[in-house]
Amino acid sequence: MRRLVAAAGAGPLPTPTLVEVLPGPLFLSEATSKMYSSMYTTSFFHLSGSCGMPRRDDQPTDSVVDERLCVRGCSGLRVADCSVFPAMPTSPTAATAMAVGRRVAELVSGTYPNDS
Repeated sequence: MRRLVAAAGAGPLPTPTLVEVLPGPLFLSEATSKMYSSMYTTSFFHLSGSCGMPRRDDQPTDSVVDERLCVRGCSGLRVADCSVFPAMPTSPTAATAMAVGRRVAELVSGTYPNDS
């Protein structure tokens, strides 16, 4: 606690010296800047919907998977990840992906309510 009190009474911090660390002076040209950005950047978006379930207004055959997450045209194959989302959820995808996994487990085990 004494250190905090002493630091609070020490006065303002000195003005920092700003130095570019990354990407640095070697990446001044357009070509090297593009190379740097392609090597060291990534999307923070969670990809989803590449084989989405049908929406209510879609024709049943418009999607890769059916409402039971079975891949159309393949026997015994289901999809249980974010790619089955018909639309990107507004919440973090981890919880939604876990819900899809649980639903598929219920479908496979036959414990899904209203399973016919």
